[in-house]
Amino acid sequence: MLQGGDARQKAMLDEYVNAFWHKDIDRIVKLLTVDAVWEMPPFVGWYRGNVNIGELIDTQCPGGAHDMPMLPTMANGQPAFGLYMAQPDGTYLPFHLQVLHLAGDRVAKVSAFFDDRLFARFGLPIVLQPGDLPASAVRR
Repeated sequence: MLQGGDARQKAMLDEYVNAFWHKDIDRIVKLLTVDAVWEMPPFVGWYRGNVNIGELIDTQCPGGAHDMPMLPTMANGQPAFGLYMAQPDGTYLPFHLQVLHLAGDRVAKVSAFFDDRLFARFGLPIVLQPGDLPASAVRR
């Protein structure tokens, strides 16, 4: 997925996906730089600092453990992920597309786009069935 990325970055990205799947806020916070930025264009609000971002995900993100699988893609040469949200019928629908900016083996910035039309543009499925979940989303 990472073109030219090193093994540490690839391992960190796998851990990042897994941390969202388990909604493990402590792990997510540790994978962000201390001064990380989380933005959600076109919304004007943004968050700075790994602890603040962890609180945002913990208190404002509607999903719980095993509700948020992520599939990899690329955006402008950056690693990106389509984050899906569990539905009552057991399927997973697009929630937002995260474009990550890395600093070494940490995430320095996340741009989260809440536009489900982006999923098709980036080659991601519109619906995930429970059997379609990637192995990286469900292992610990």
